[in-house]
Amino acid sequence: MTEILIHALSKDFGSLFKSGDYCDFNIKVGEDGHFTAHSLILRTRSSFFREKLRHNPITNLSLPEIKPTVFKSILKYIYTGRIDISNYDVDHILSILKFSDELGLADLCDYLQKYFINSEELTIKNFNSVQRIAQKNNHFKKLNGYCLLLFKKNPSIIFNAVDFLSFEYHELYYYYSNFYELYKPDELWDNLLKWGNEFSELFELYRNFRKDYKRIYRIY
Repeated sequence: MTEILIHALSKDFGSLFKSGDYCDFNIKVGEDGHFTAHSLILRTRSSFFREKLRHNPITNLSLPEIKPTVFKSILKYIYTGRIDISNYDVDHILSILKFSDELGLADLCDYLQKYFINSEELTIKNFNSVQRIAQKNNHFKKLNGYCLLLFKKNPSIIFNAVDFLSFEYHELYYYYSNFYELYKPDELWDNLLKWGNEFSELFELYRNFRKDYKRIYRIY
């Protein structure tokens, strides 16, 4: 009976989210996204909005870094307490995770961390994107710990992921300079060349790594 009543409550707030009736707060998102909301609901559900509105009764706010599609997913969760990520791609889900933390939605952050931890195949396939988000945020310790565990089990995970070519120079250099002893030289060079075909920093990367690899070839 309790679950039925909670479902009804979520449905009613979902209707309020869709209709926009009695909204008193305007949010500009990204370059051209515009949303209306109820300040009372925002303050109740989000520590970010609670702090923003605590001493300053503003009616307009700009969130330029969030994509409108991502914010819509988050705002719907704020109203209903529900989120369906089954039809979202990984980048969208990771963006929800990132900005949910910034908006102070701890329960949603925990839920999404558990989603990636329980979806091992998905996380391995998109390892570099997932690990990038987890490593940069101290609040994502569970997910970061899981990514480190996967990496220790299989260091080649960074090369086999579909997002290997999404590495920026400093990210790839971090792995090559700190974990080169975990790989065979051929594996390192083959993947470096693969990455270098996409980015002009190849020569600089080679120059920085050359001294390190002399040590590797002494070992093999």
